[in-house]
Formats: sequence, C-alpha cells, structure tokens
Amino acid sequence: MLLMMAASPRCEKPPIEGLESVFKGMRRGKWDALINSLEATGLLQRVPLQPKLIEGYSEHQANVYGVNVLMTSRIPREIHCVVPSGLSRQGFEMHALVRDYFASRFRKERLKVWIAAHARLFQHLNCSVPYWPVCLDGLEQLYRAVAHGVKRVNTLRR
Repeated sequence: MLLMMAASPRCEKPPIEGLESVFKGMRRGKWDALINSLEATGLLQRVPLQPKLIEGYSEHQANVYGVNVLMTSRIPREIHCVVPSGLSRQGFEMHALVRDYFASRFRKERLKVWIAAHARLFQHLNCSVPYWPVCLDGLEQLYRAVAHGVKRVNTLRR
C-alpha cells in the first residue's frame, strides 16, 4: 500500500485573524519594492518551494505490527508528500535577525496572533508527516513542531 498524501491541503485552516493585516492594503509595487530591498541587503532570499516525500508508518500499522516487525522494512510504508500550499510555489528564507525582529514585535504587540500562529505551525508540521516517520526529514518536521508547541505553551503559562 503506497499512499501519496498532500499534507498541506489536509492541514489548511482559515487565515489567522490579525496575522496578514500587517501587509493588508499594501500595493503590489510596494510589496515588490520591500522584498527586493530585503533581498538586495541579504536579509531575505527567494527560494522555490519543492514537494518533499516523507516515508513512515501509519498509526494503525504501528499498533498492529509493533516495533520489531516494522524495523524489518517488510511492511509497506506510507509516503506523505508535503506540498506547498497556495498558488505560489515560491517562499522566502529570512535572515535570523529579520525573523527575530518580527517575532518579538508580534509577541509584544499581538500576543493572541503569536499564540495562534505557533499553534497553527504545530498542527501543520505535526500532520505533515506519517504517525511513525522512518527518516530524518520526518523527524525534523516533528522537532520543528515541538519547538512551536513549546513556544505556544510557554507563552500561555506567563
């Protein structure tokens, strides 16, 4: 049984209220100028979004067959295809200083948005891999999910 699953569509949720209002109403020319300026200074880089295949086992397989049987690799694995969502197949890789700046601003000025965004990232990264991933790519997604979940929970505790 080989399953091709697009993780992004099954993880899609409505937009987080207040998140994109920062850029709402910005004209396309102004947006492009902003992106070009950040790119020219080396603070932002355009990157093509590529689908990523992540192998693993479903929860059912893990429960039925157990650890020892699954480690023999005789049981067919699921393949999750993490597909970039939306029409754009281009993303942005930001310099850590830019990410930290926006993160601290959102945390100080829009705490509810900060919490909702980390919850959404946790959900998305968690459901974009099989129940039991068998490769480092799948574990990386889960580690990233945990980091966002911890940020959300730590913020709620304060």
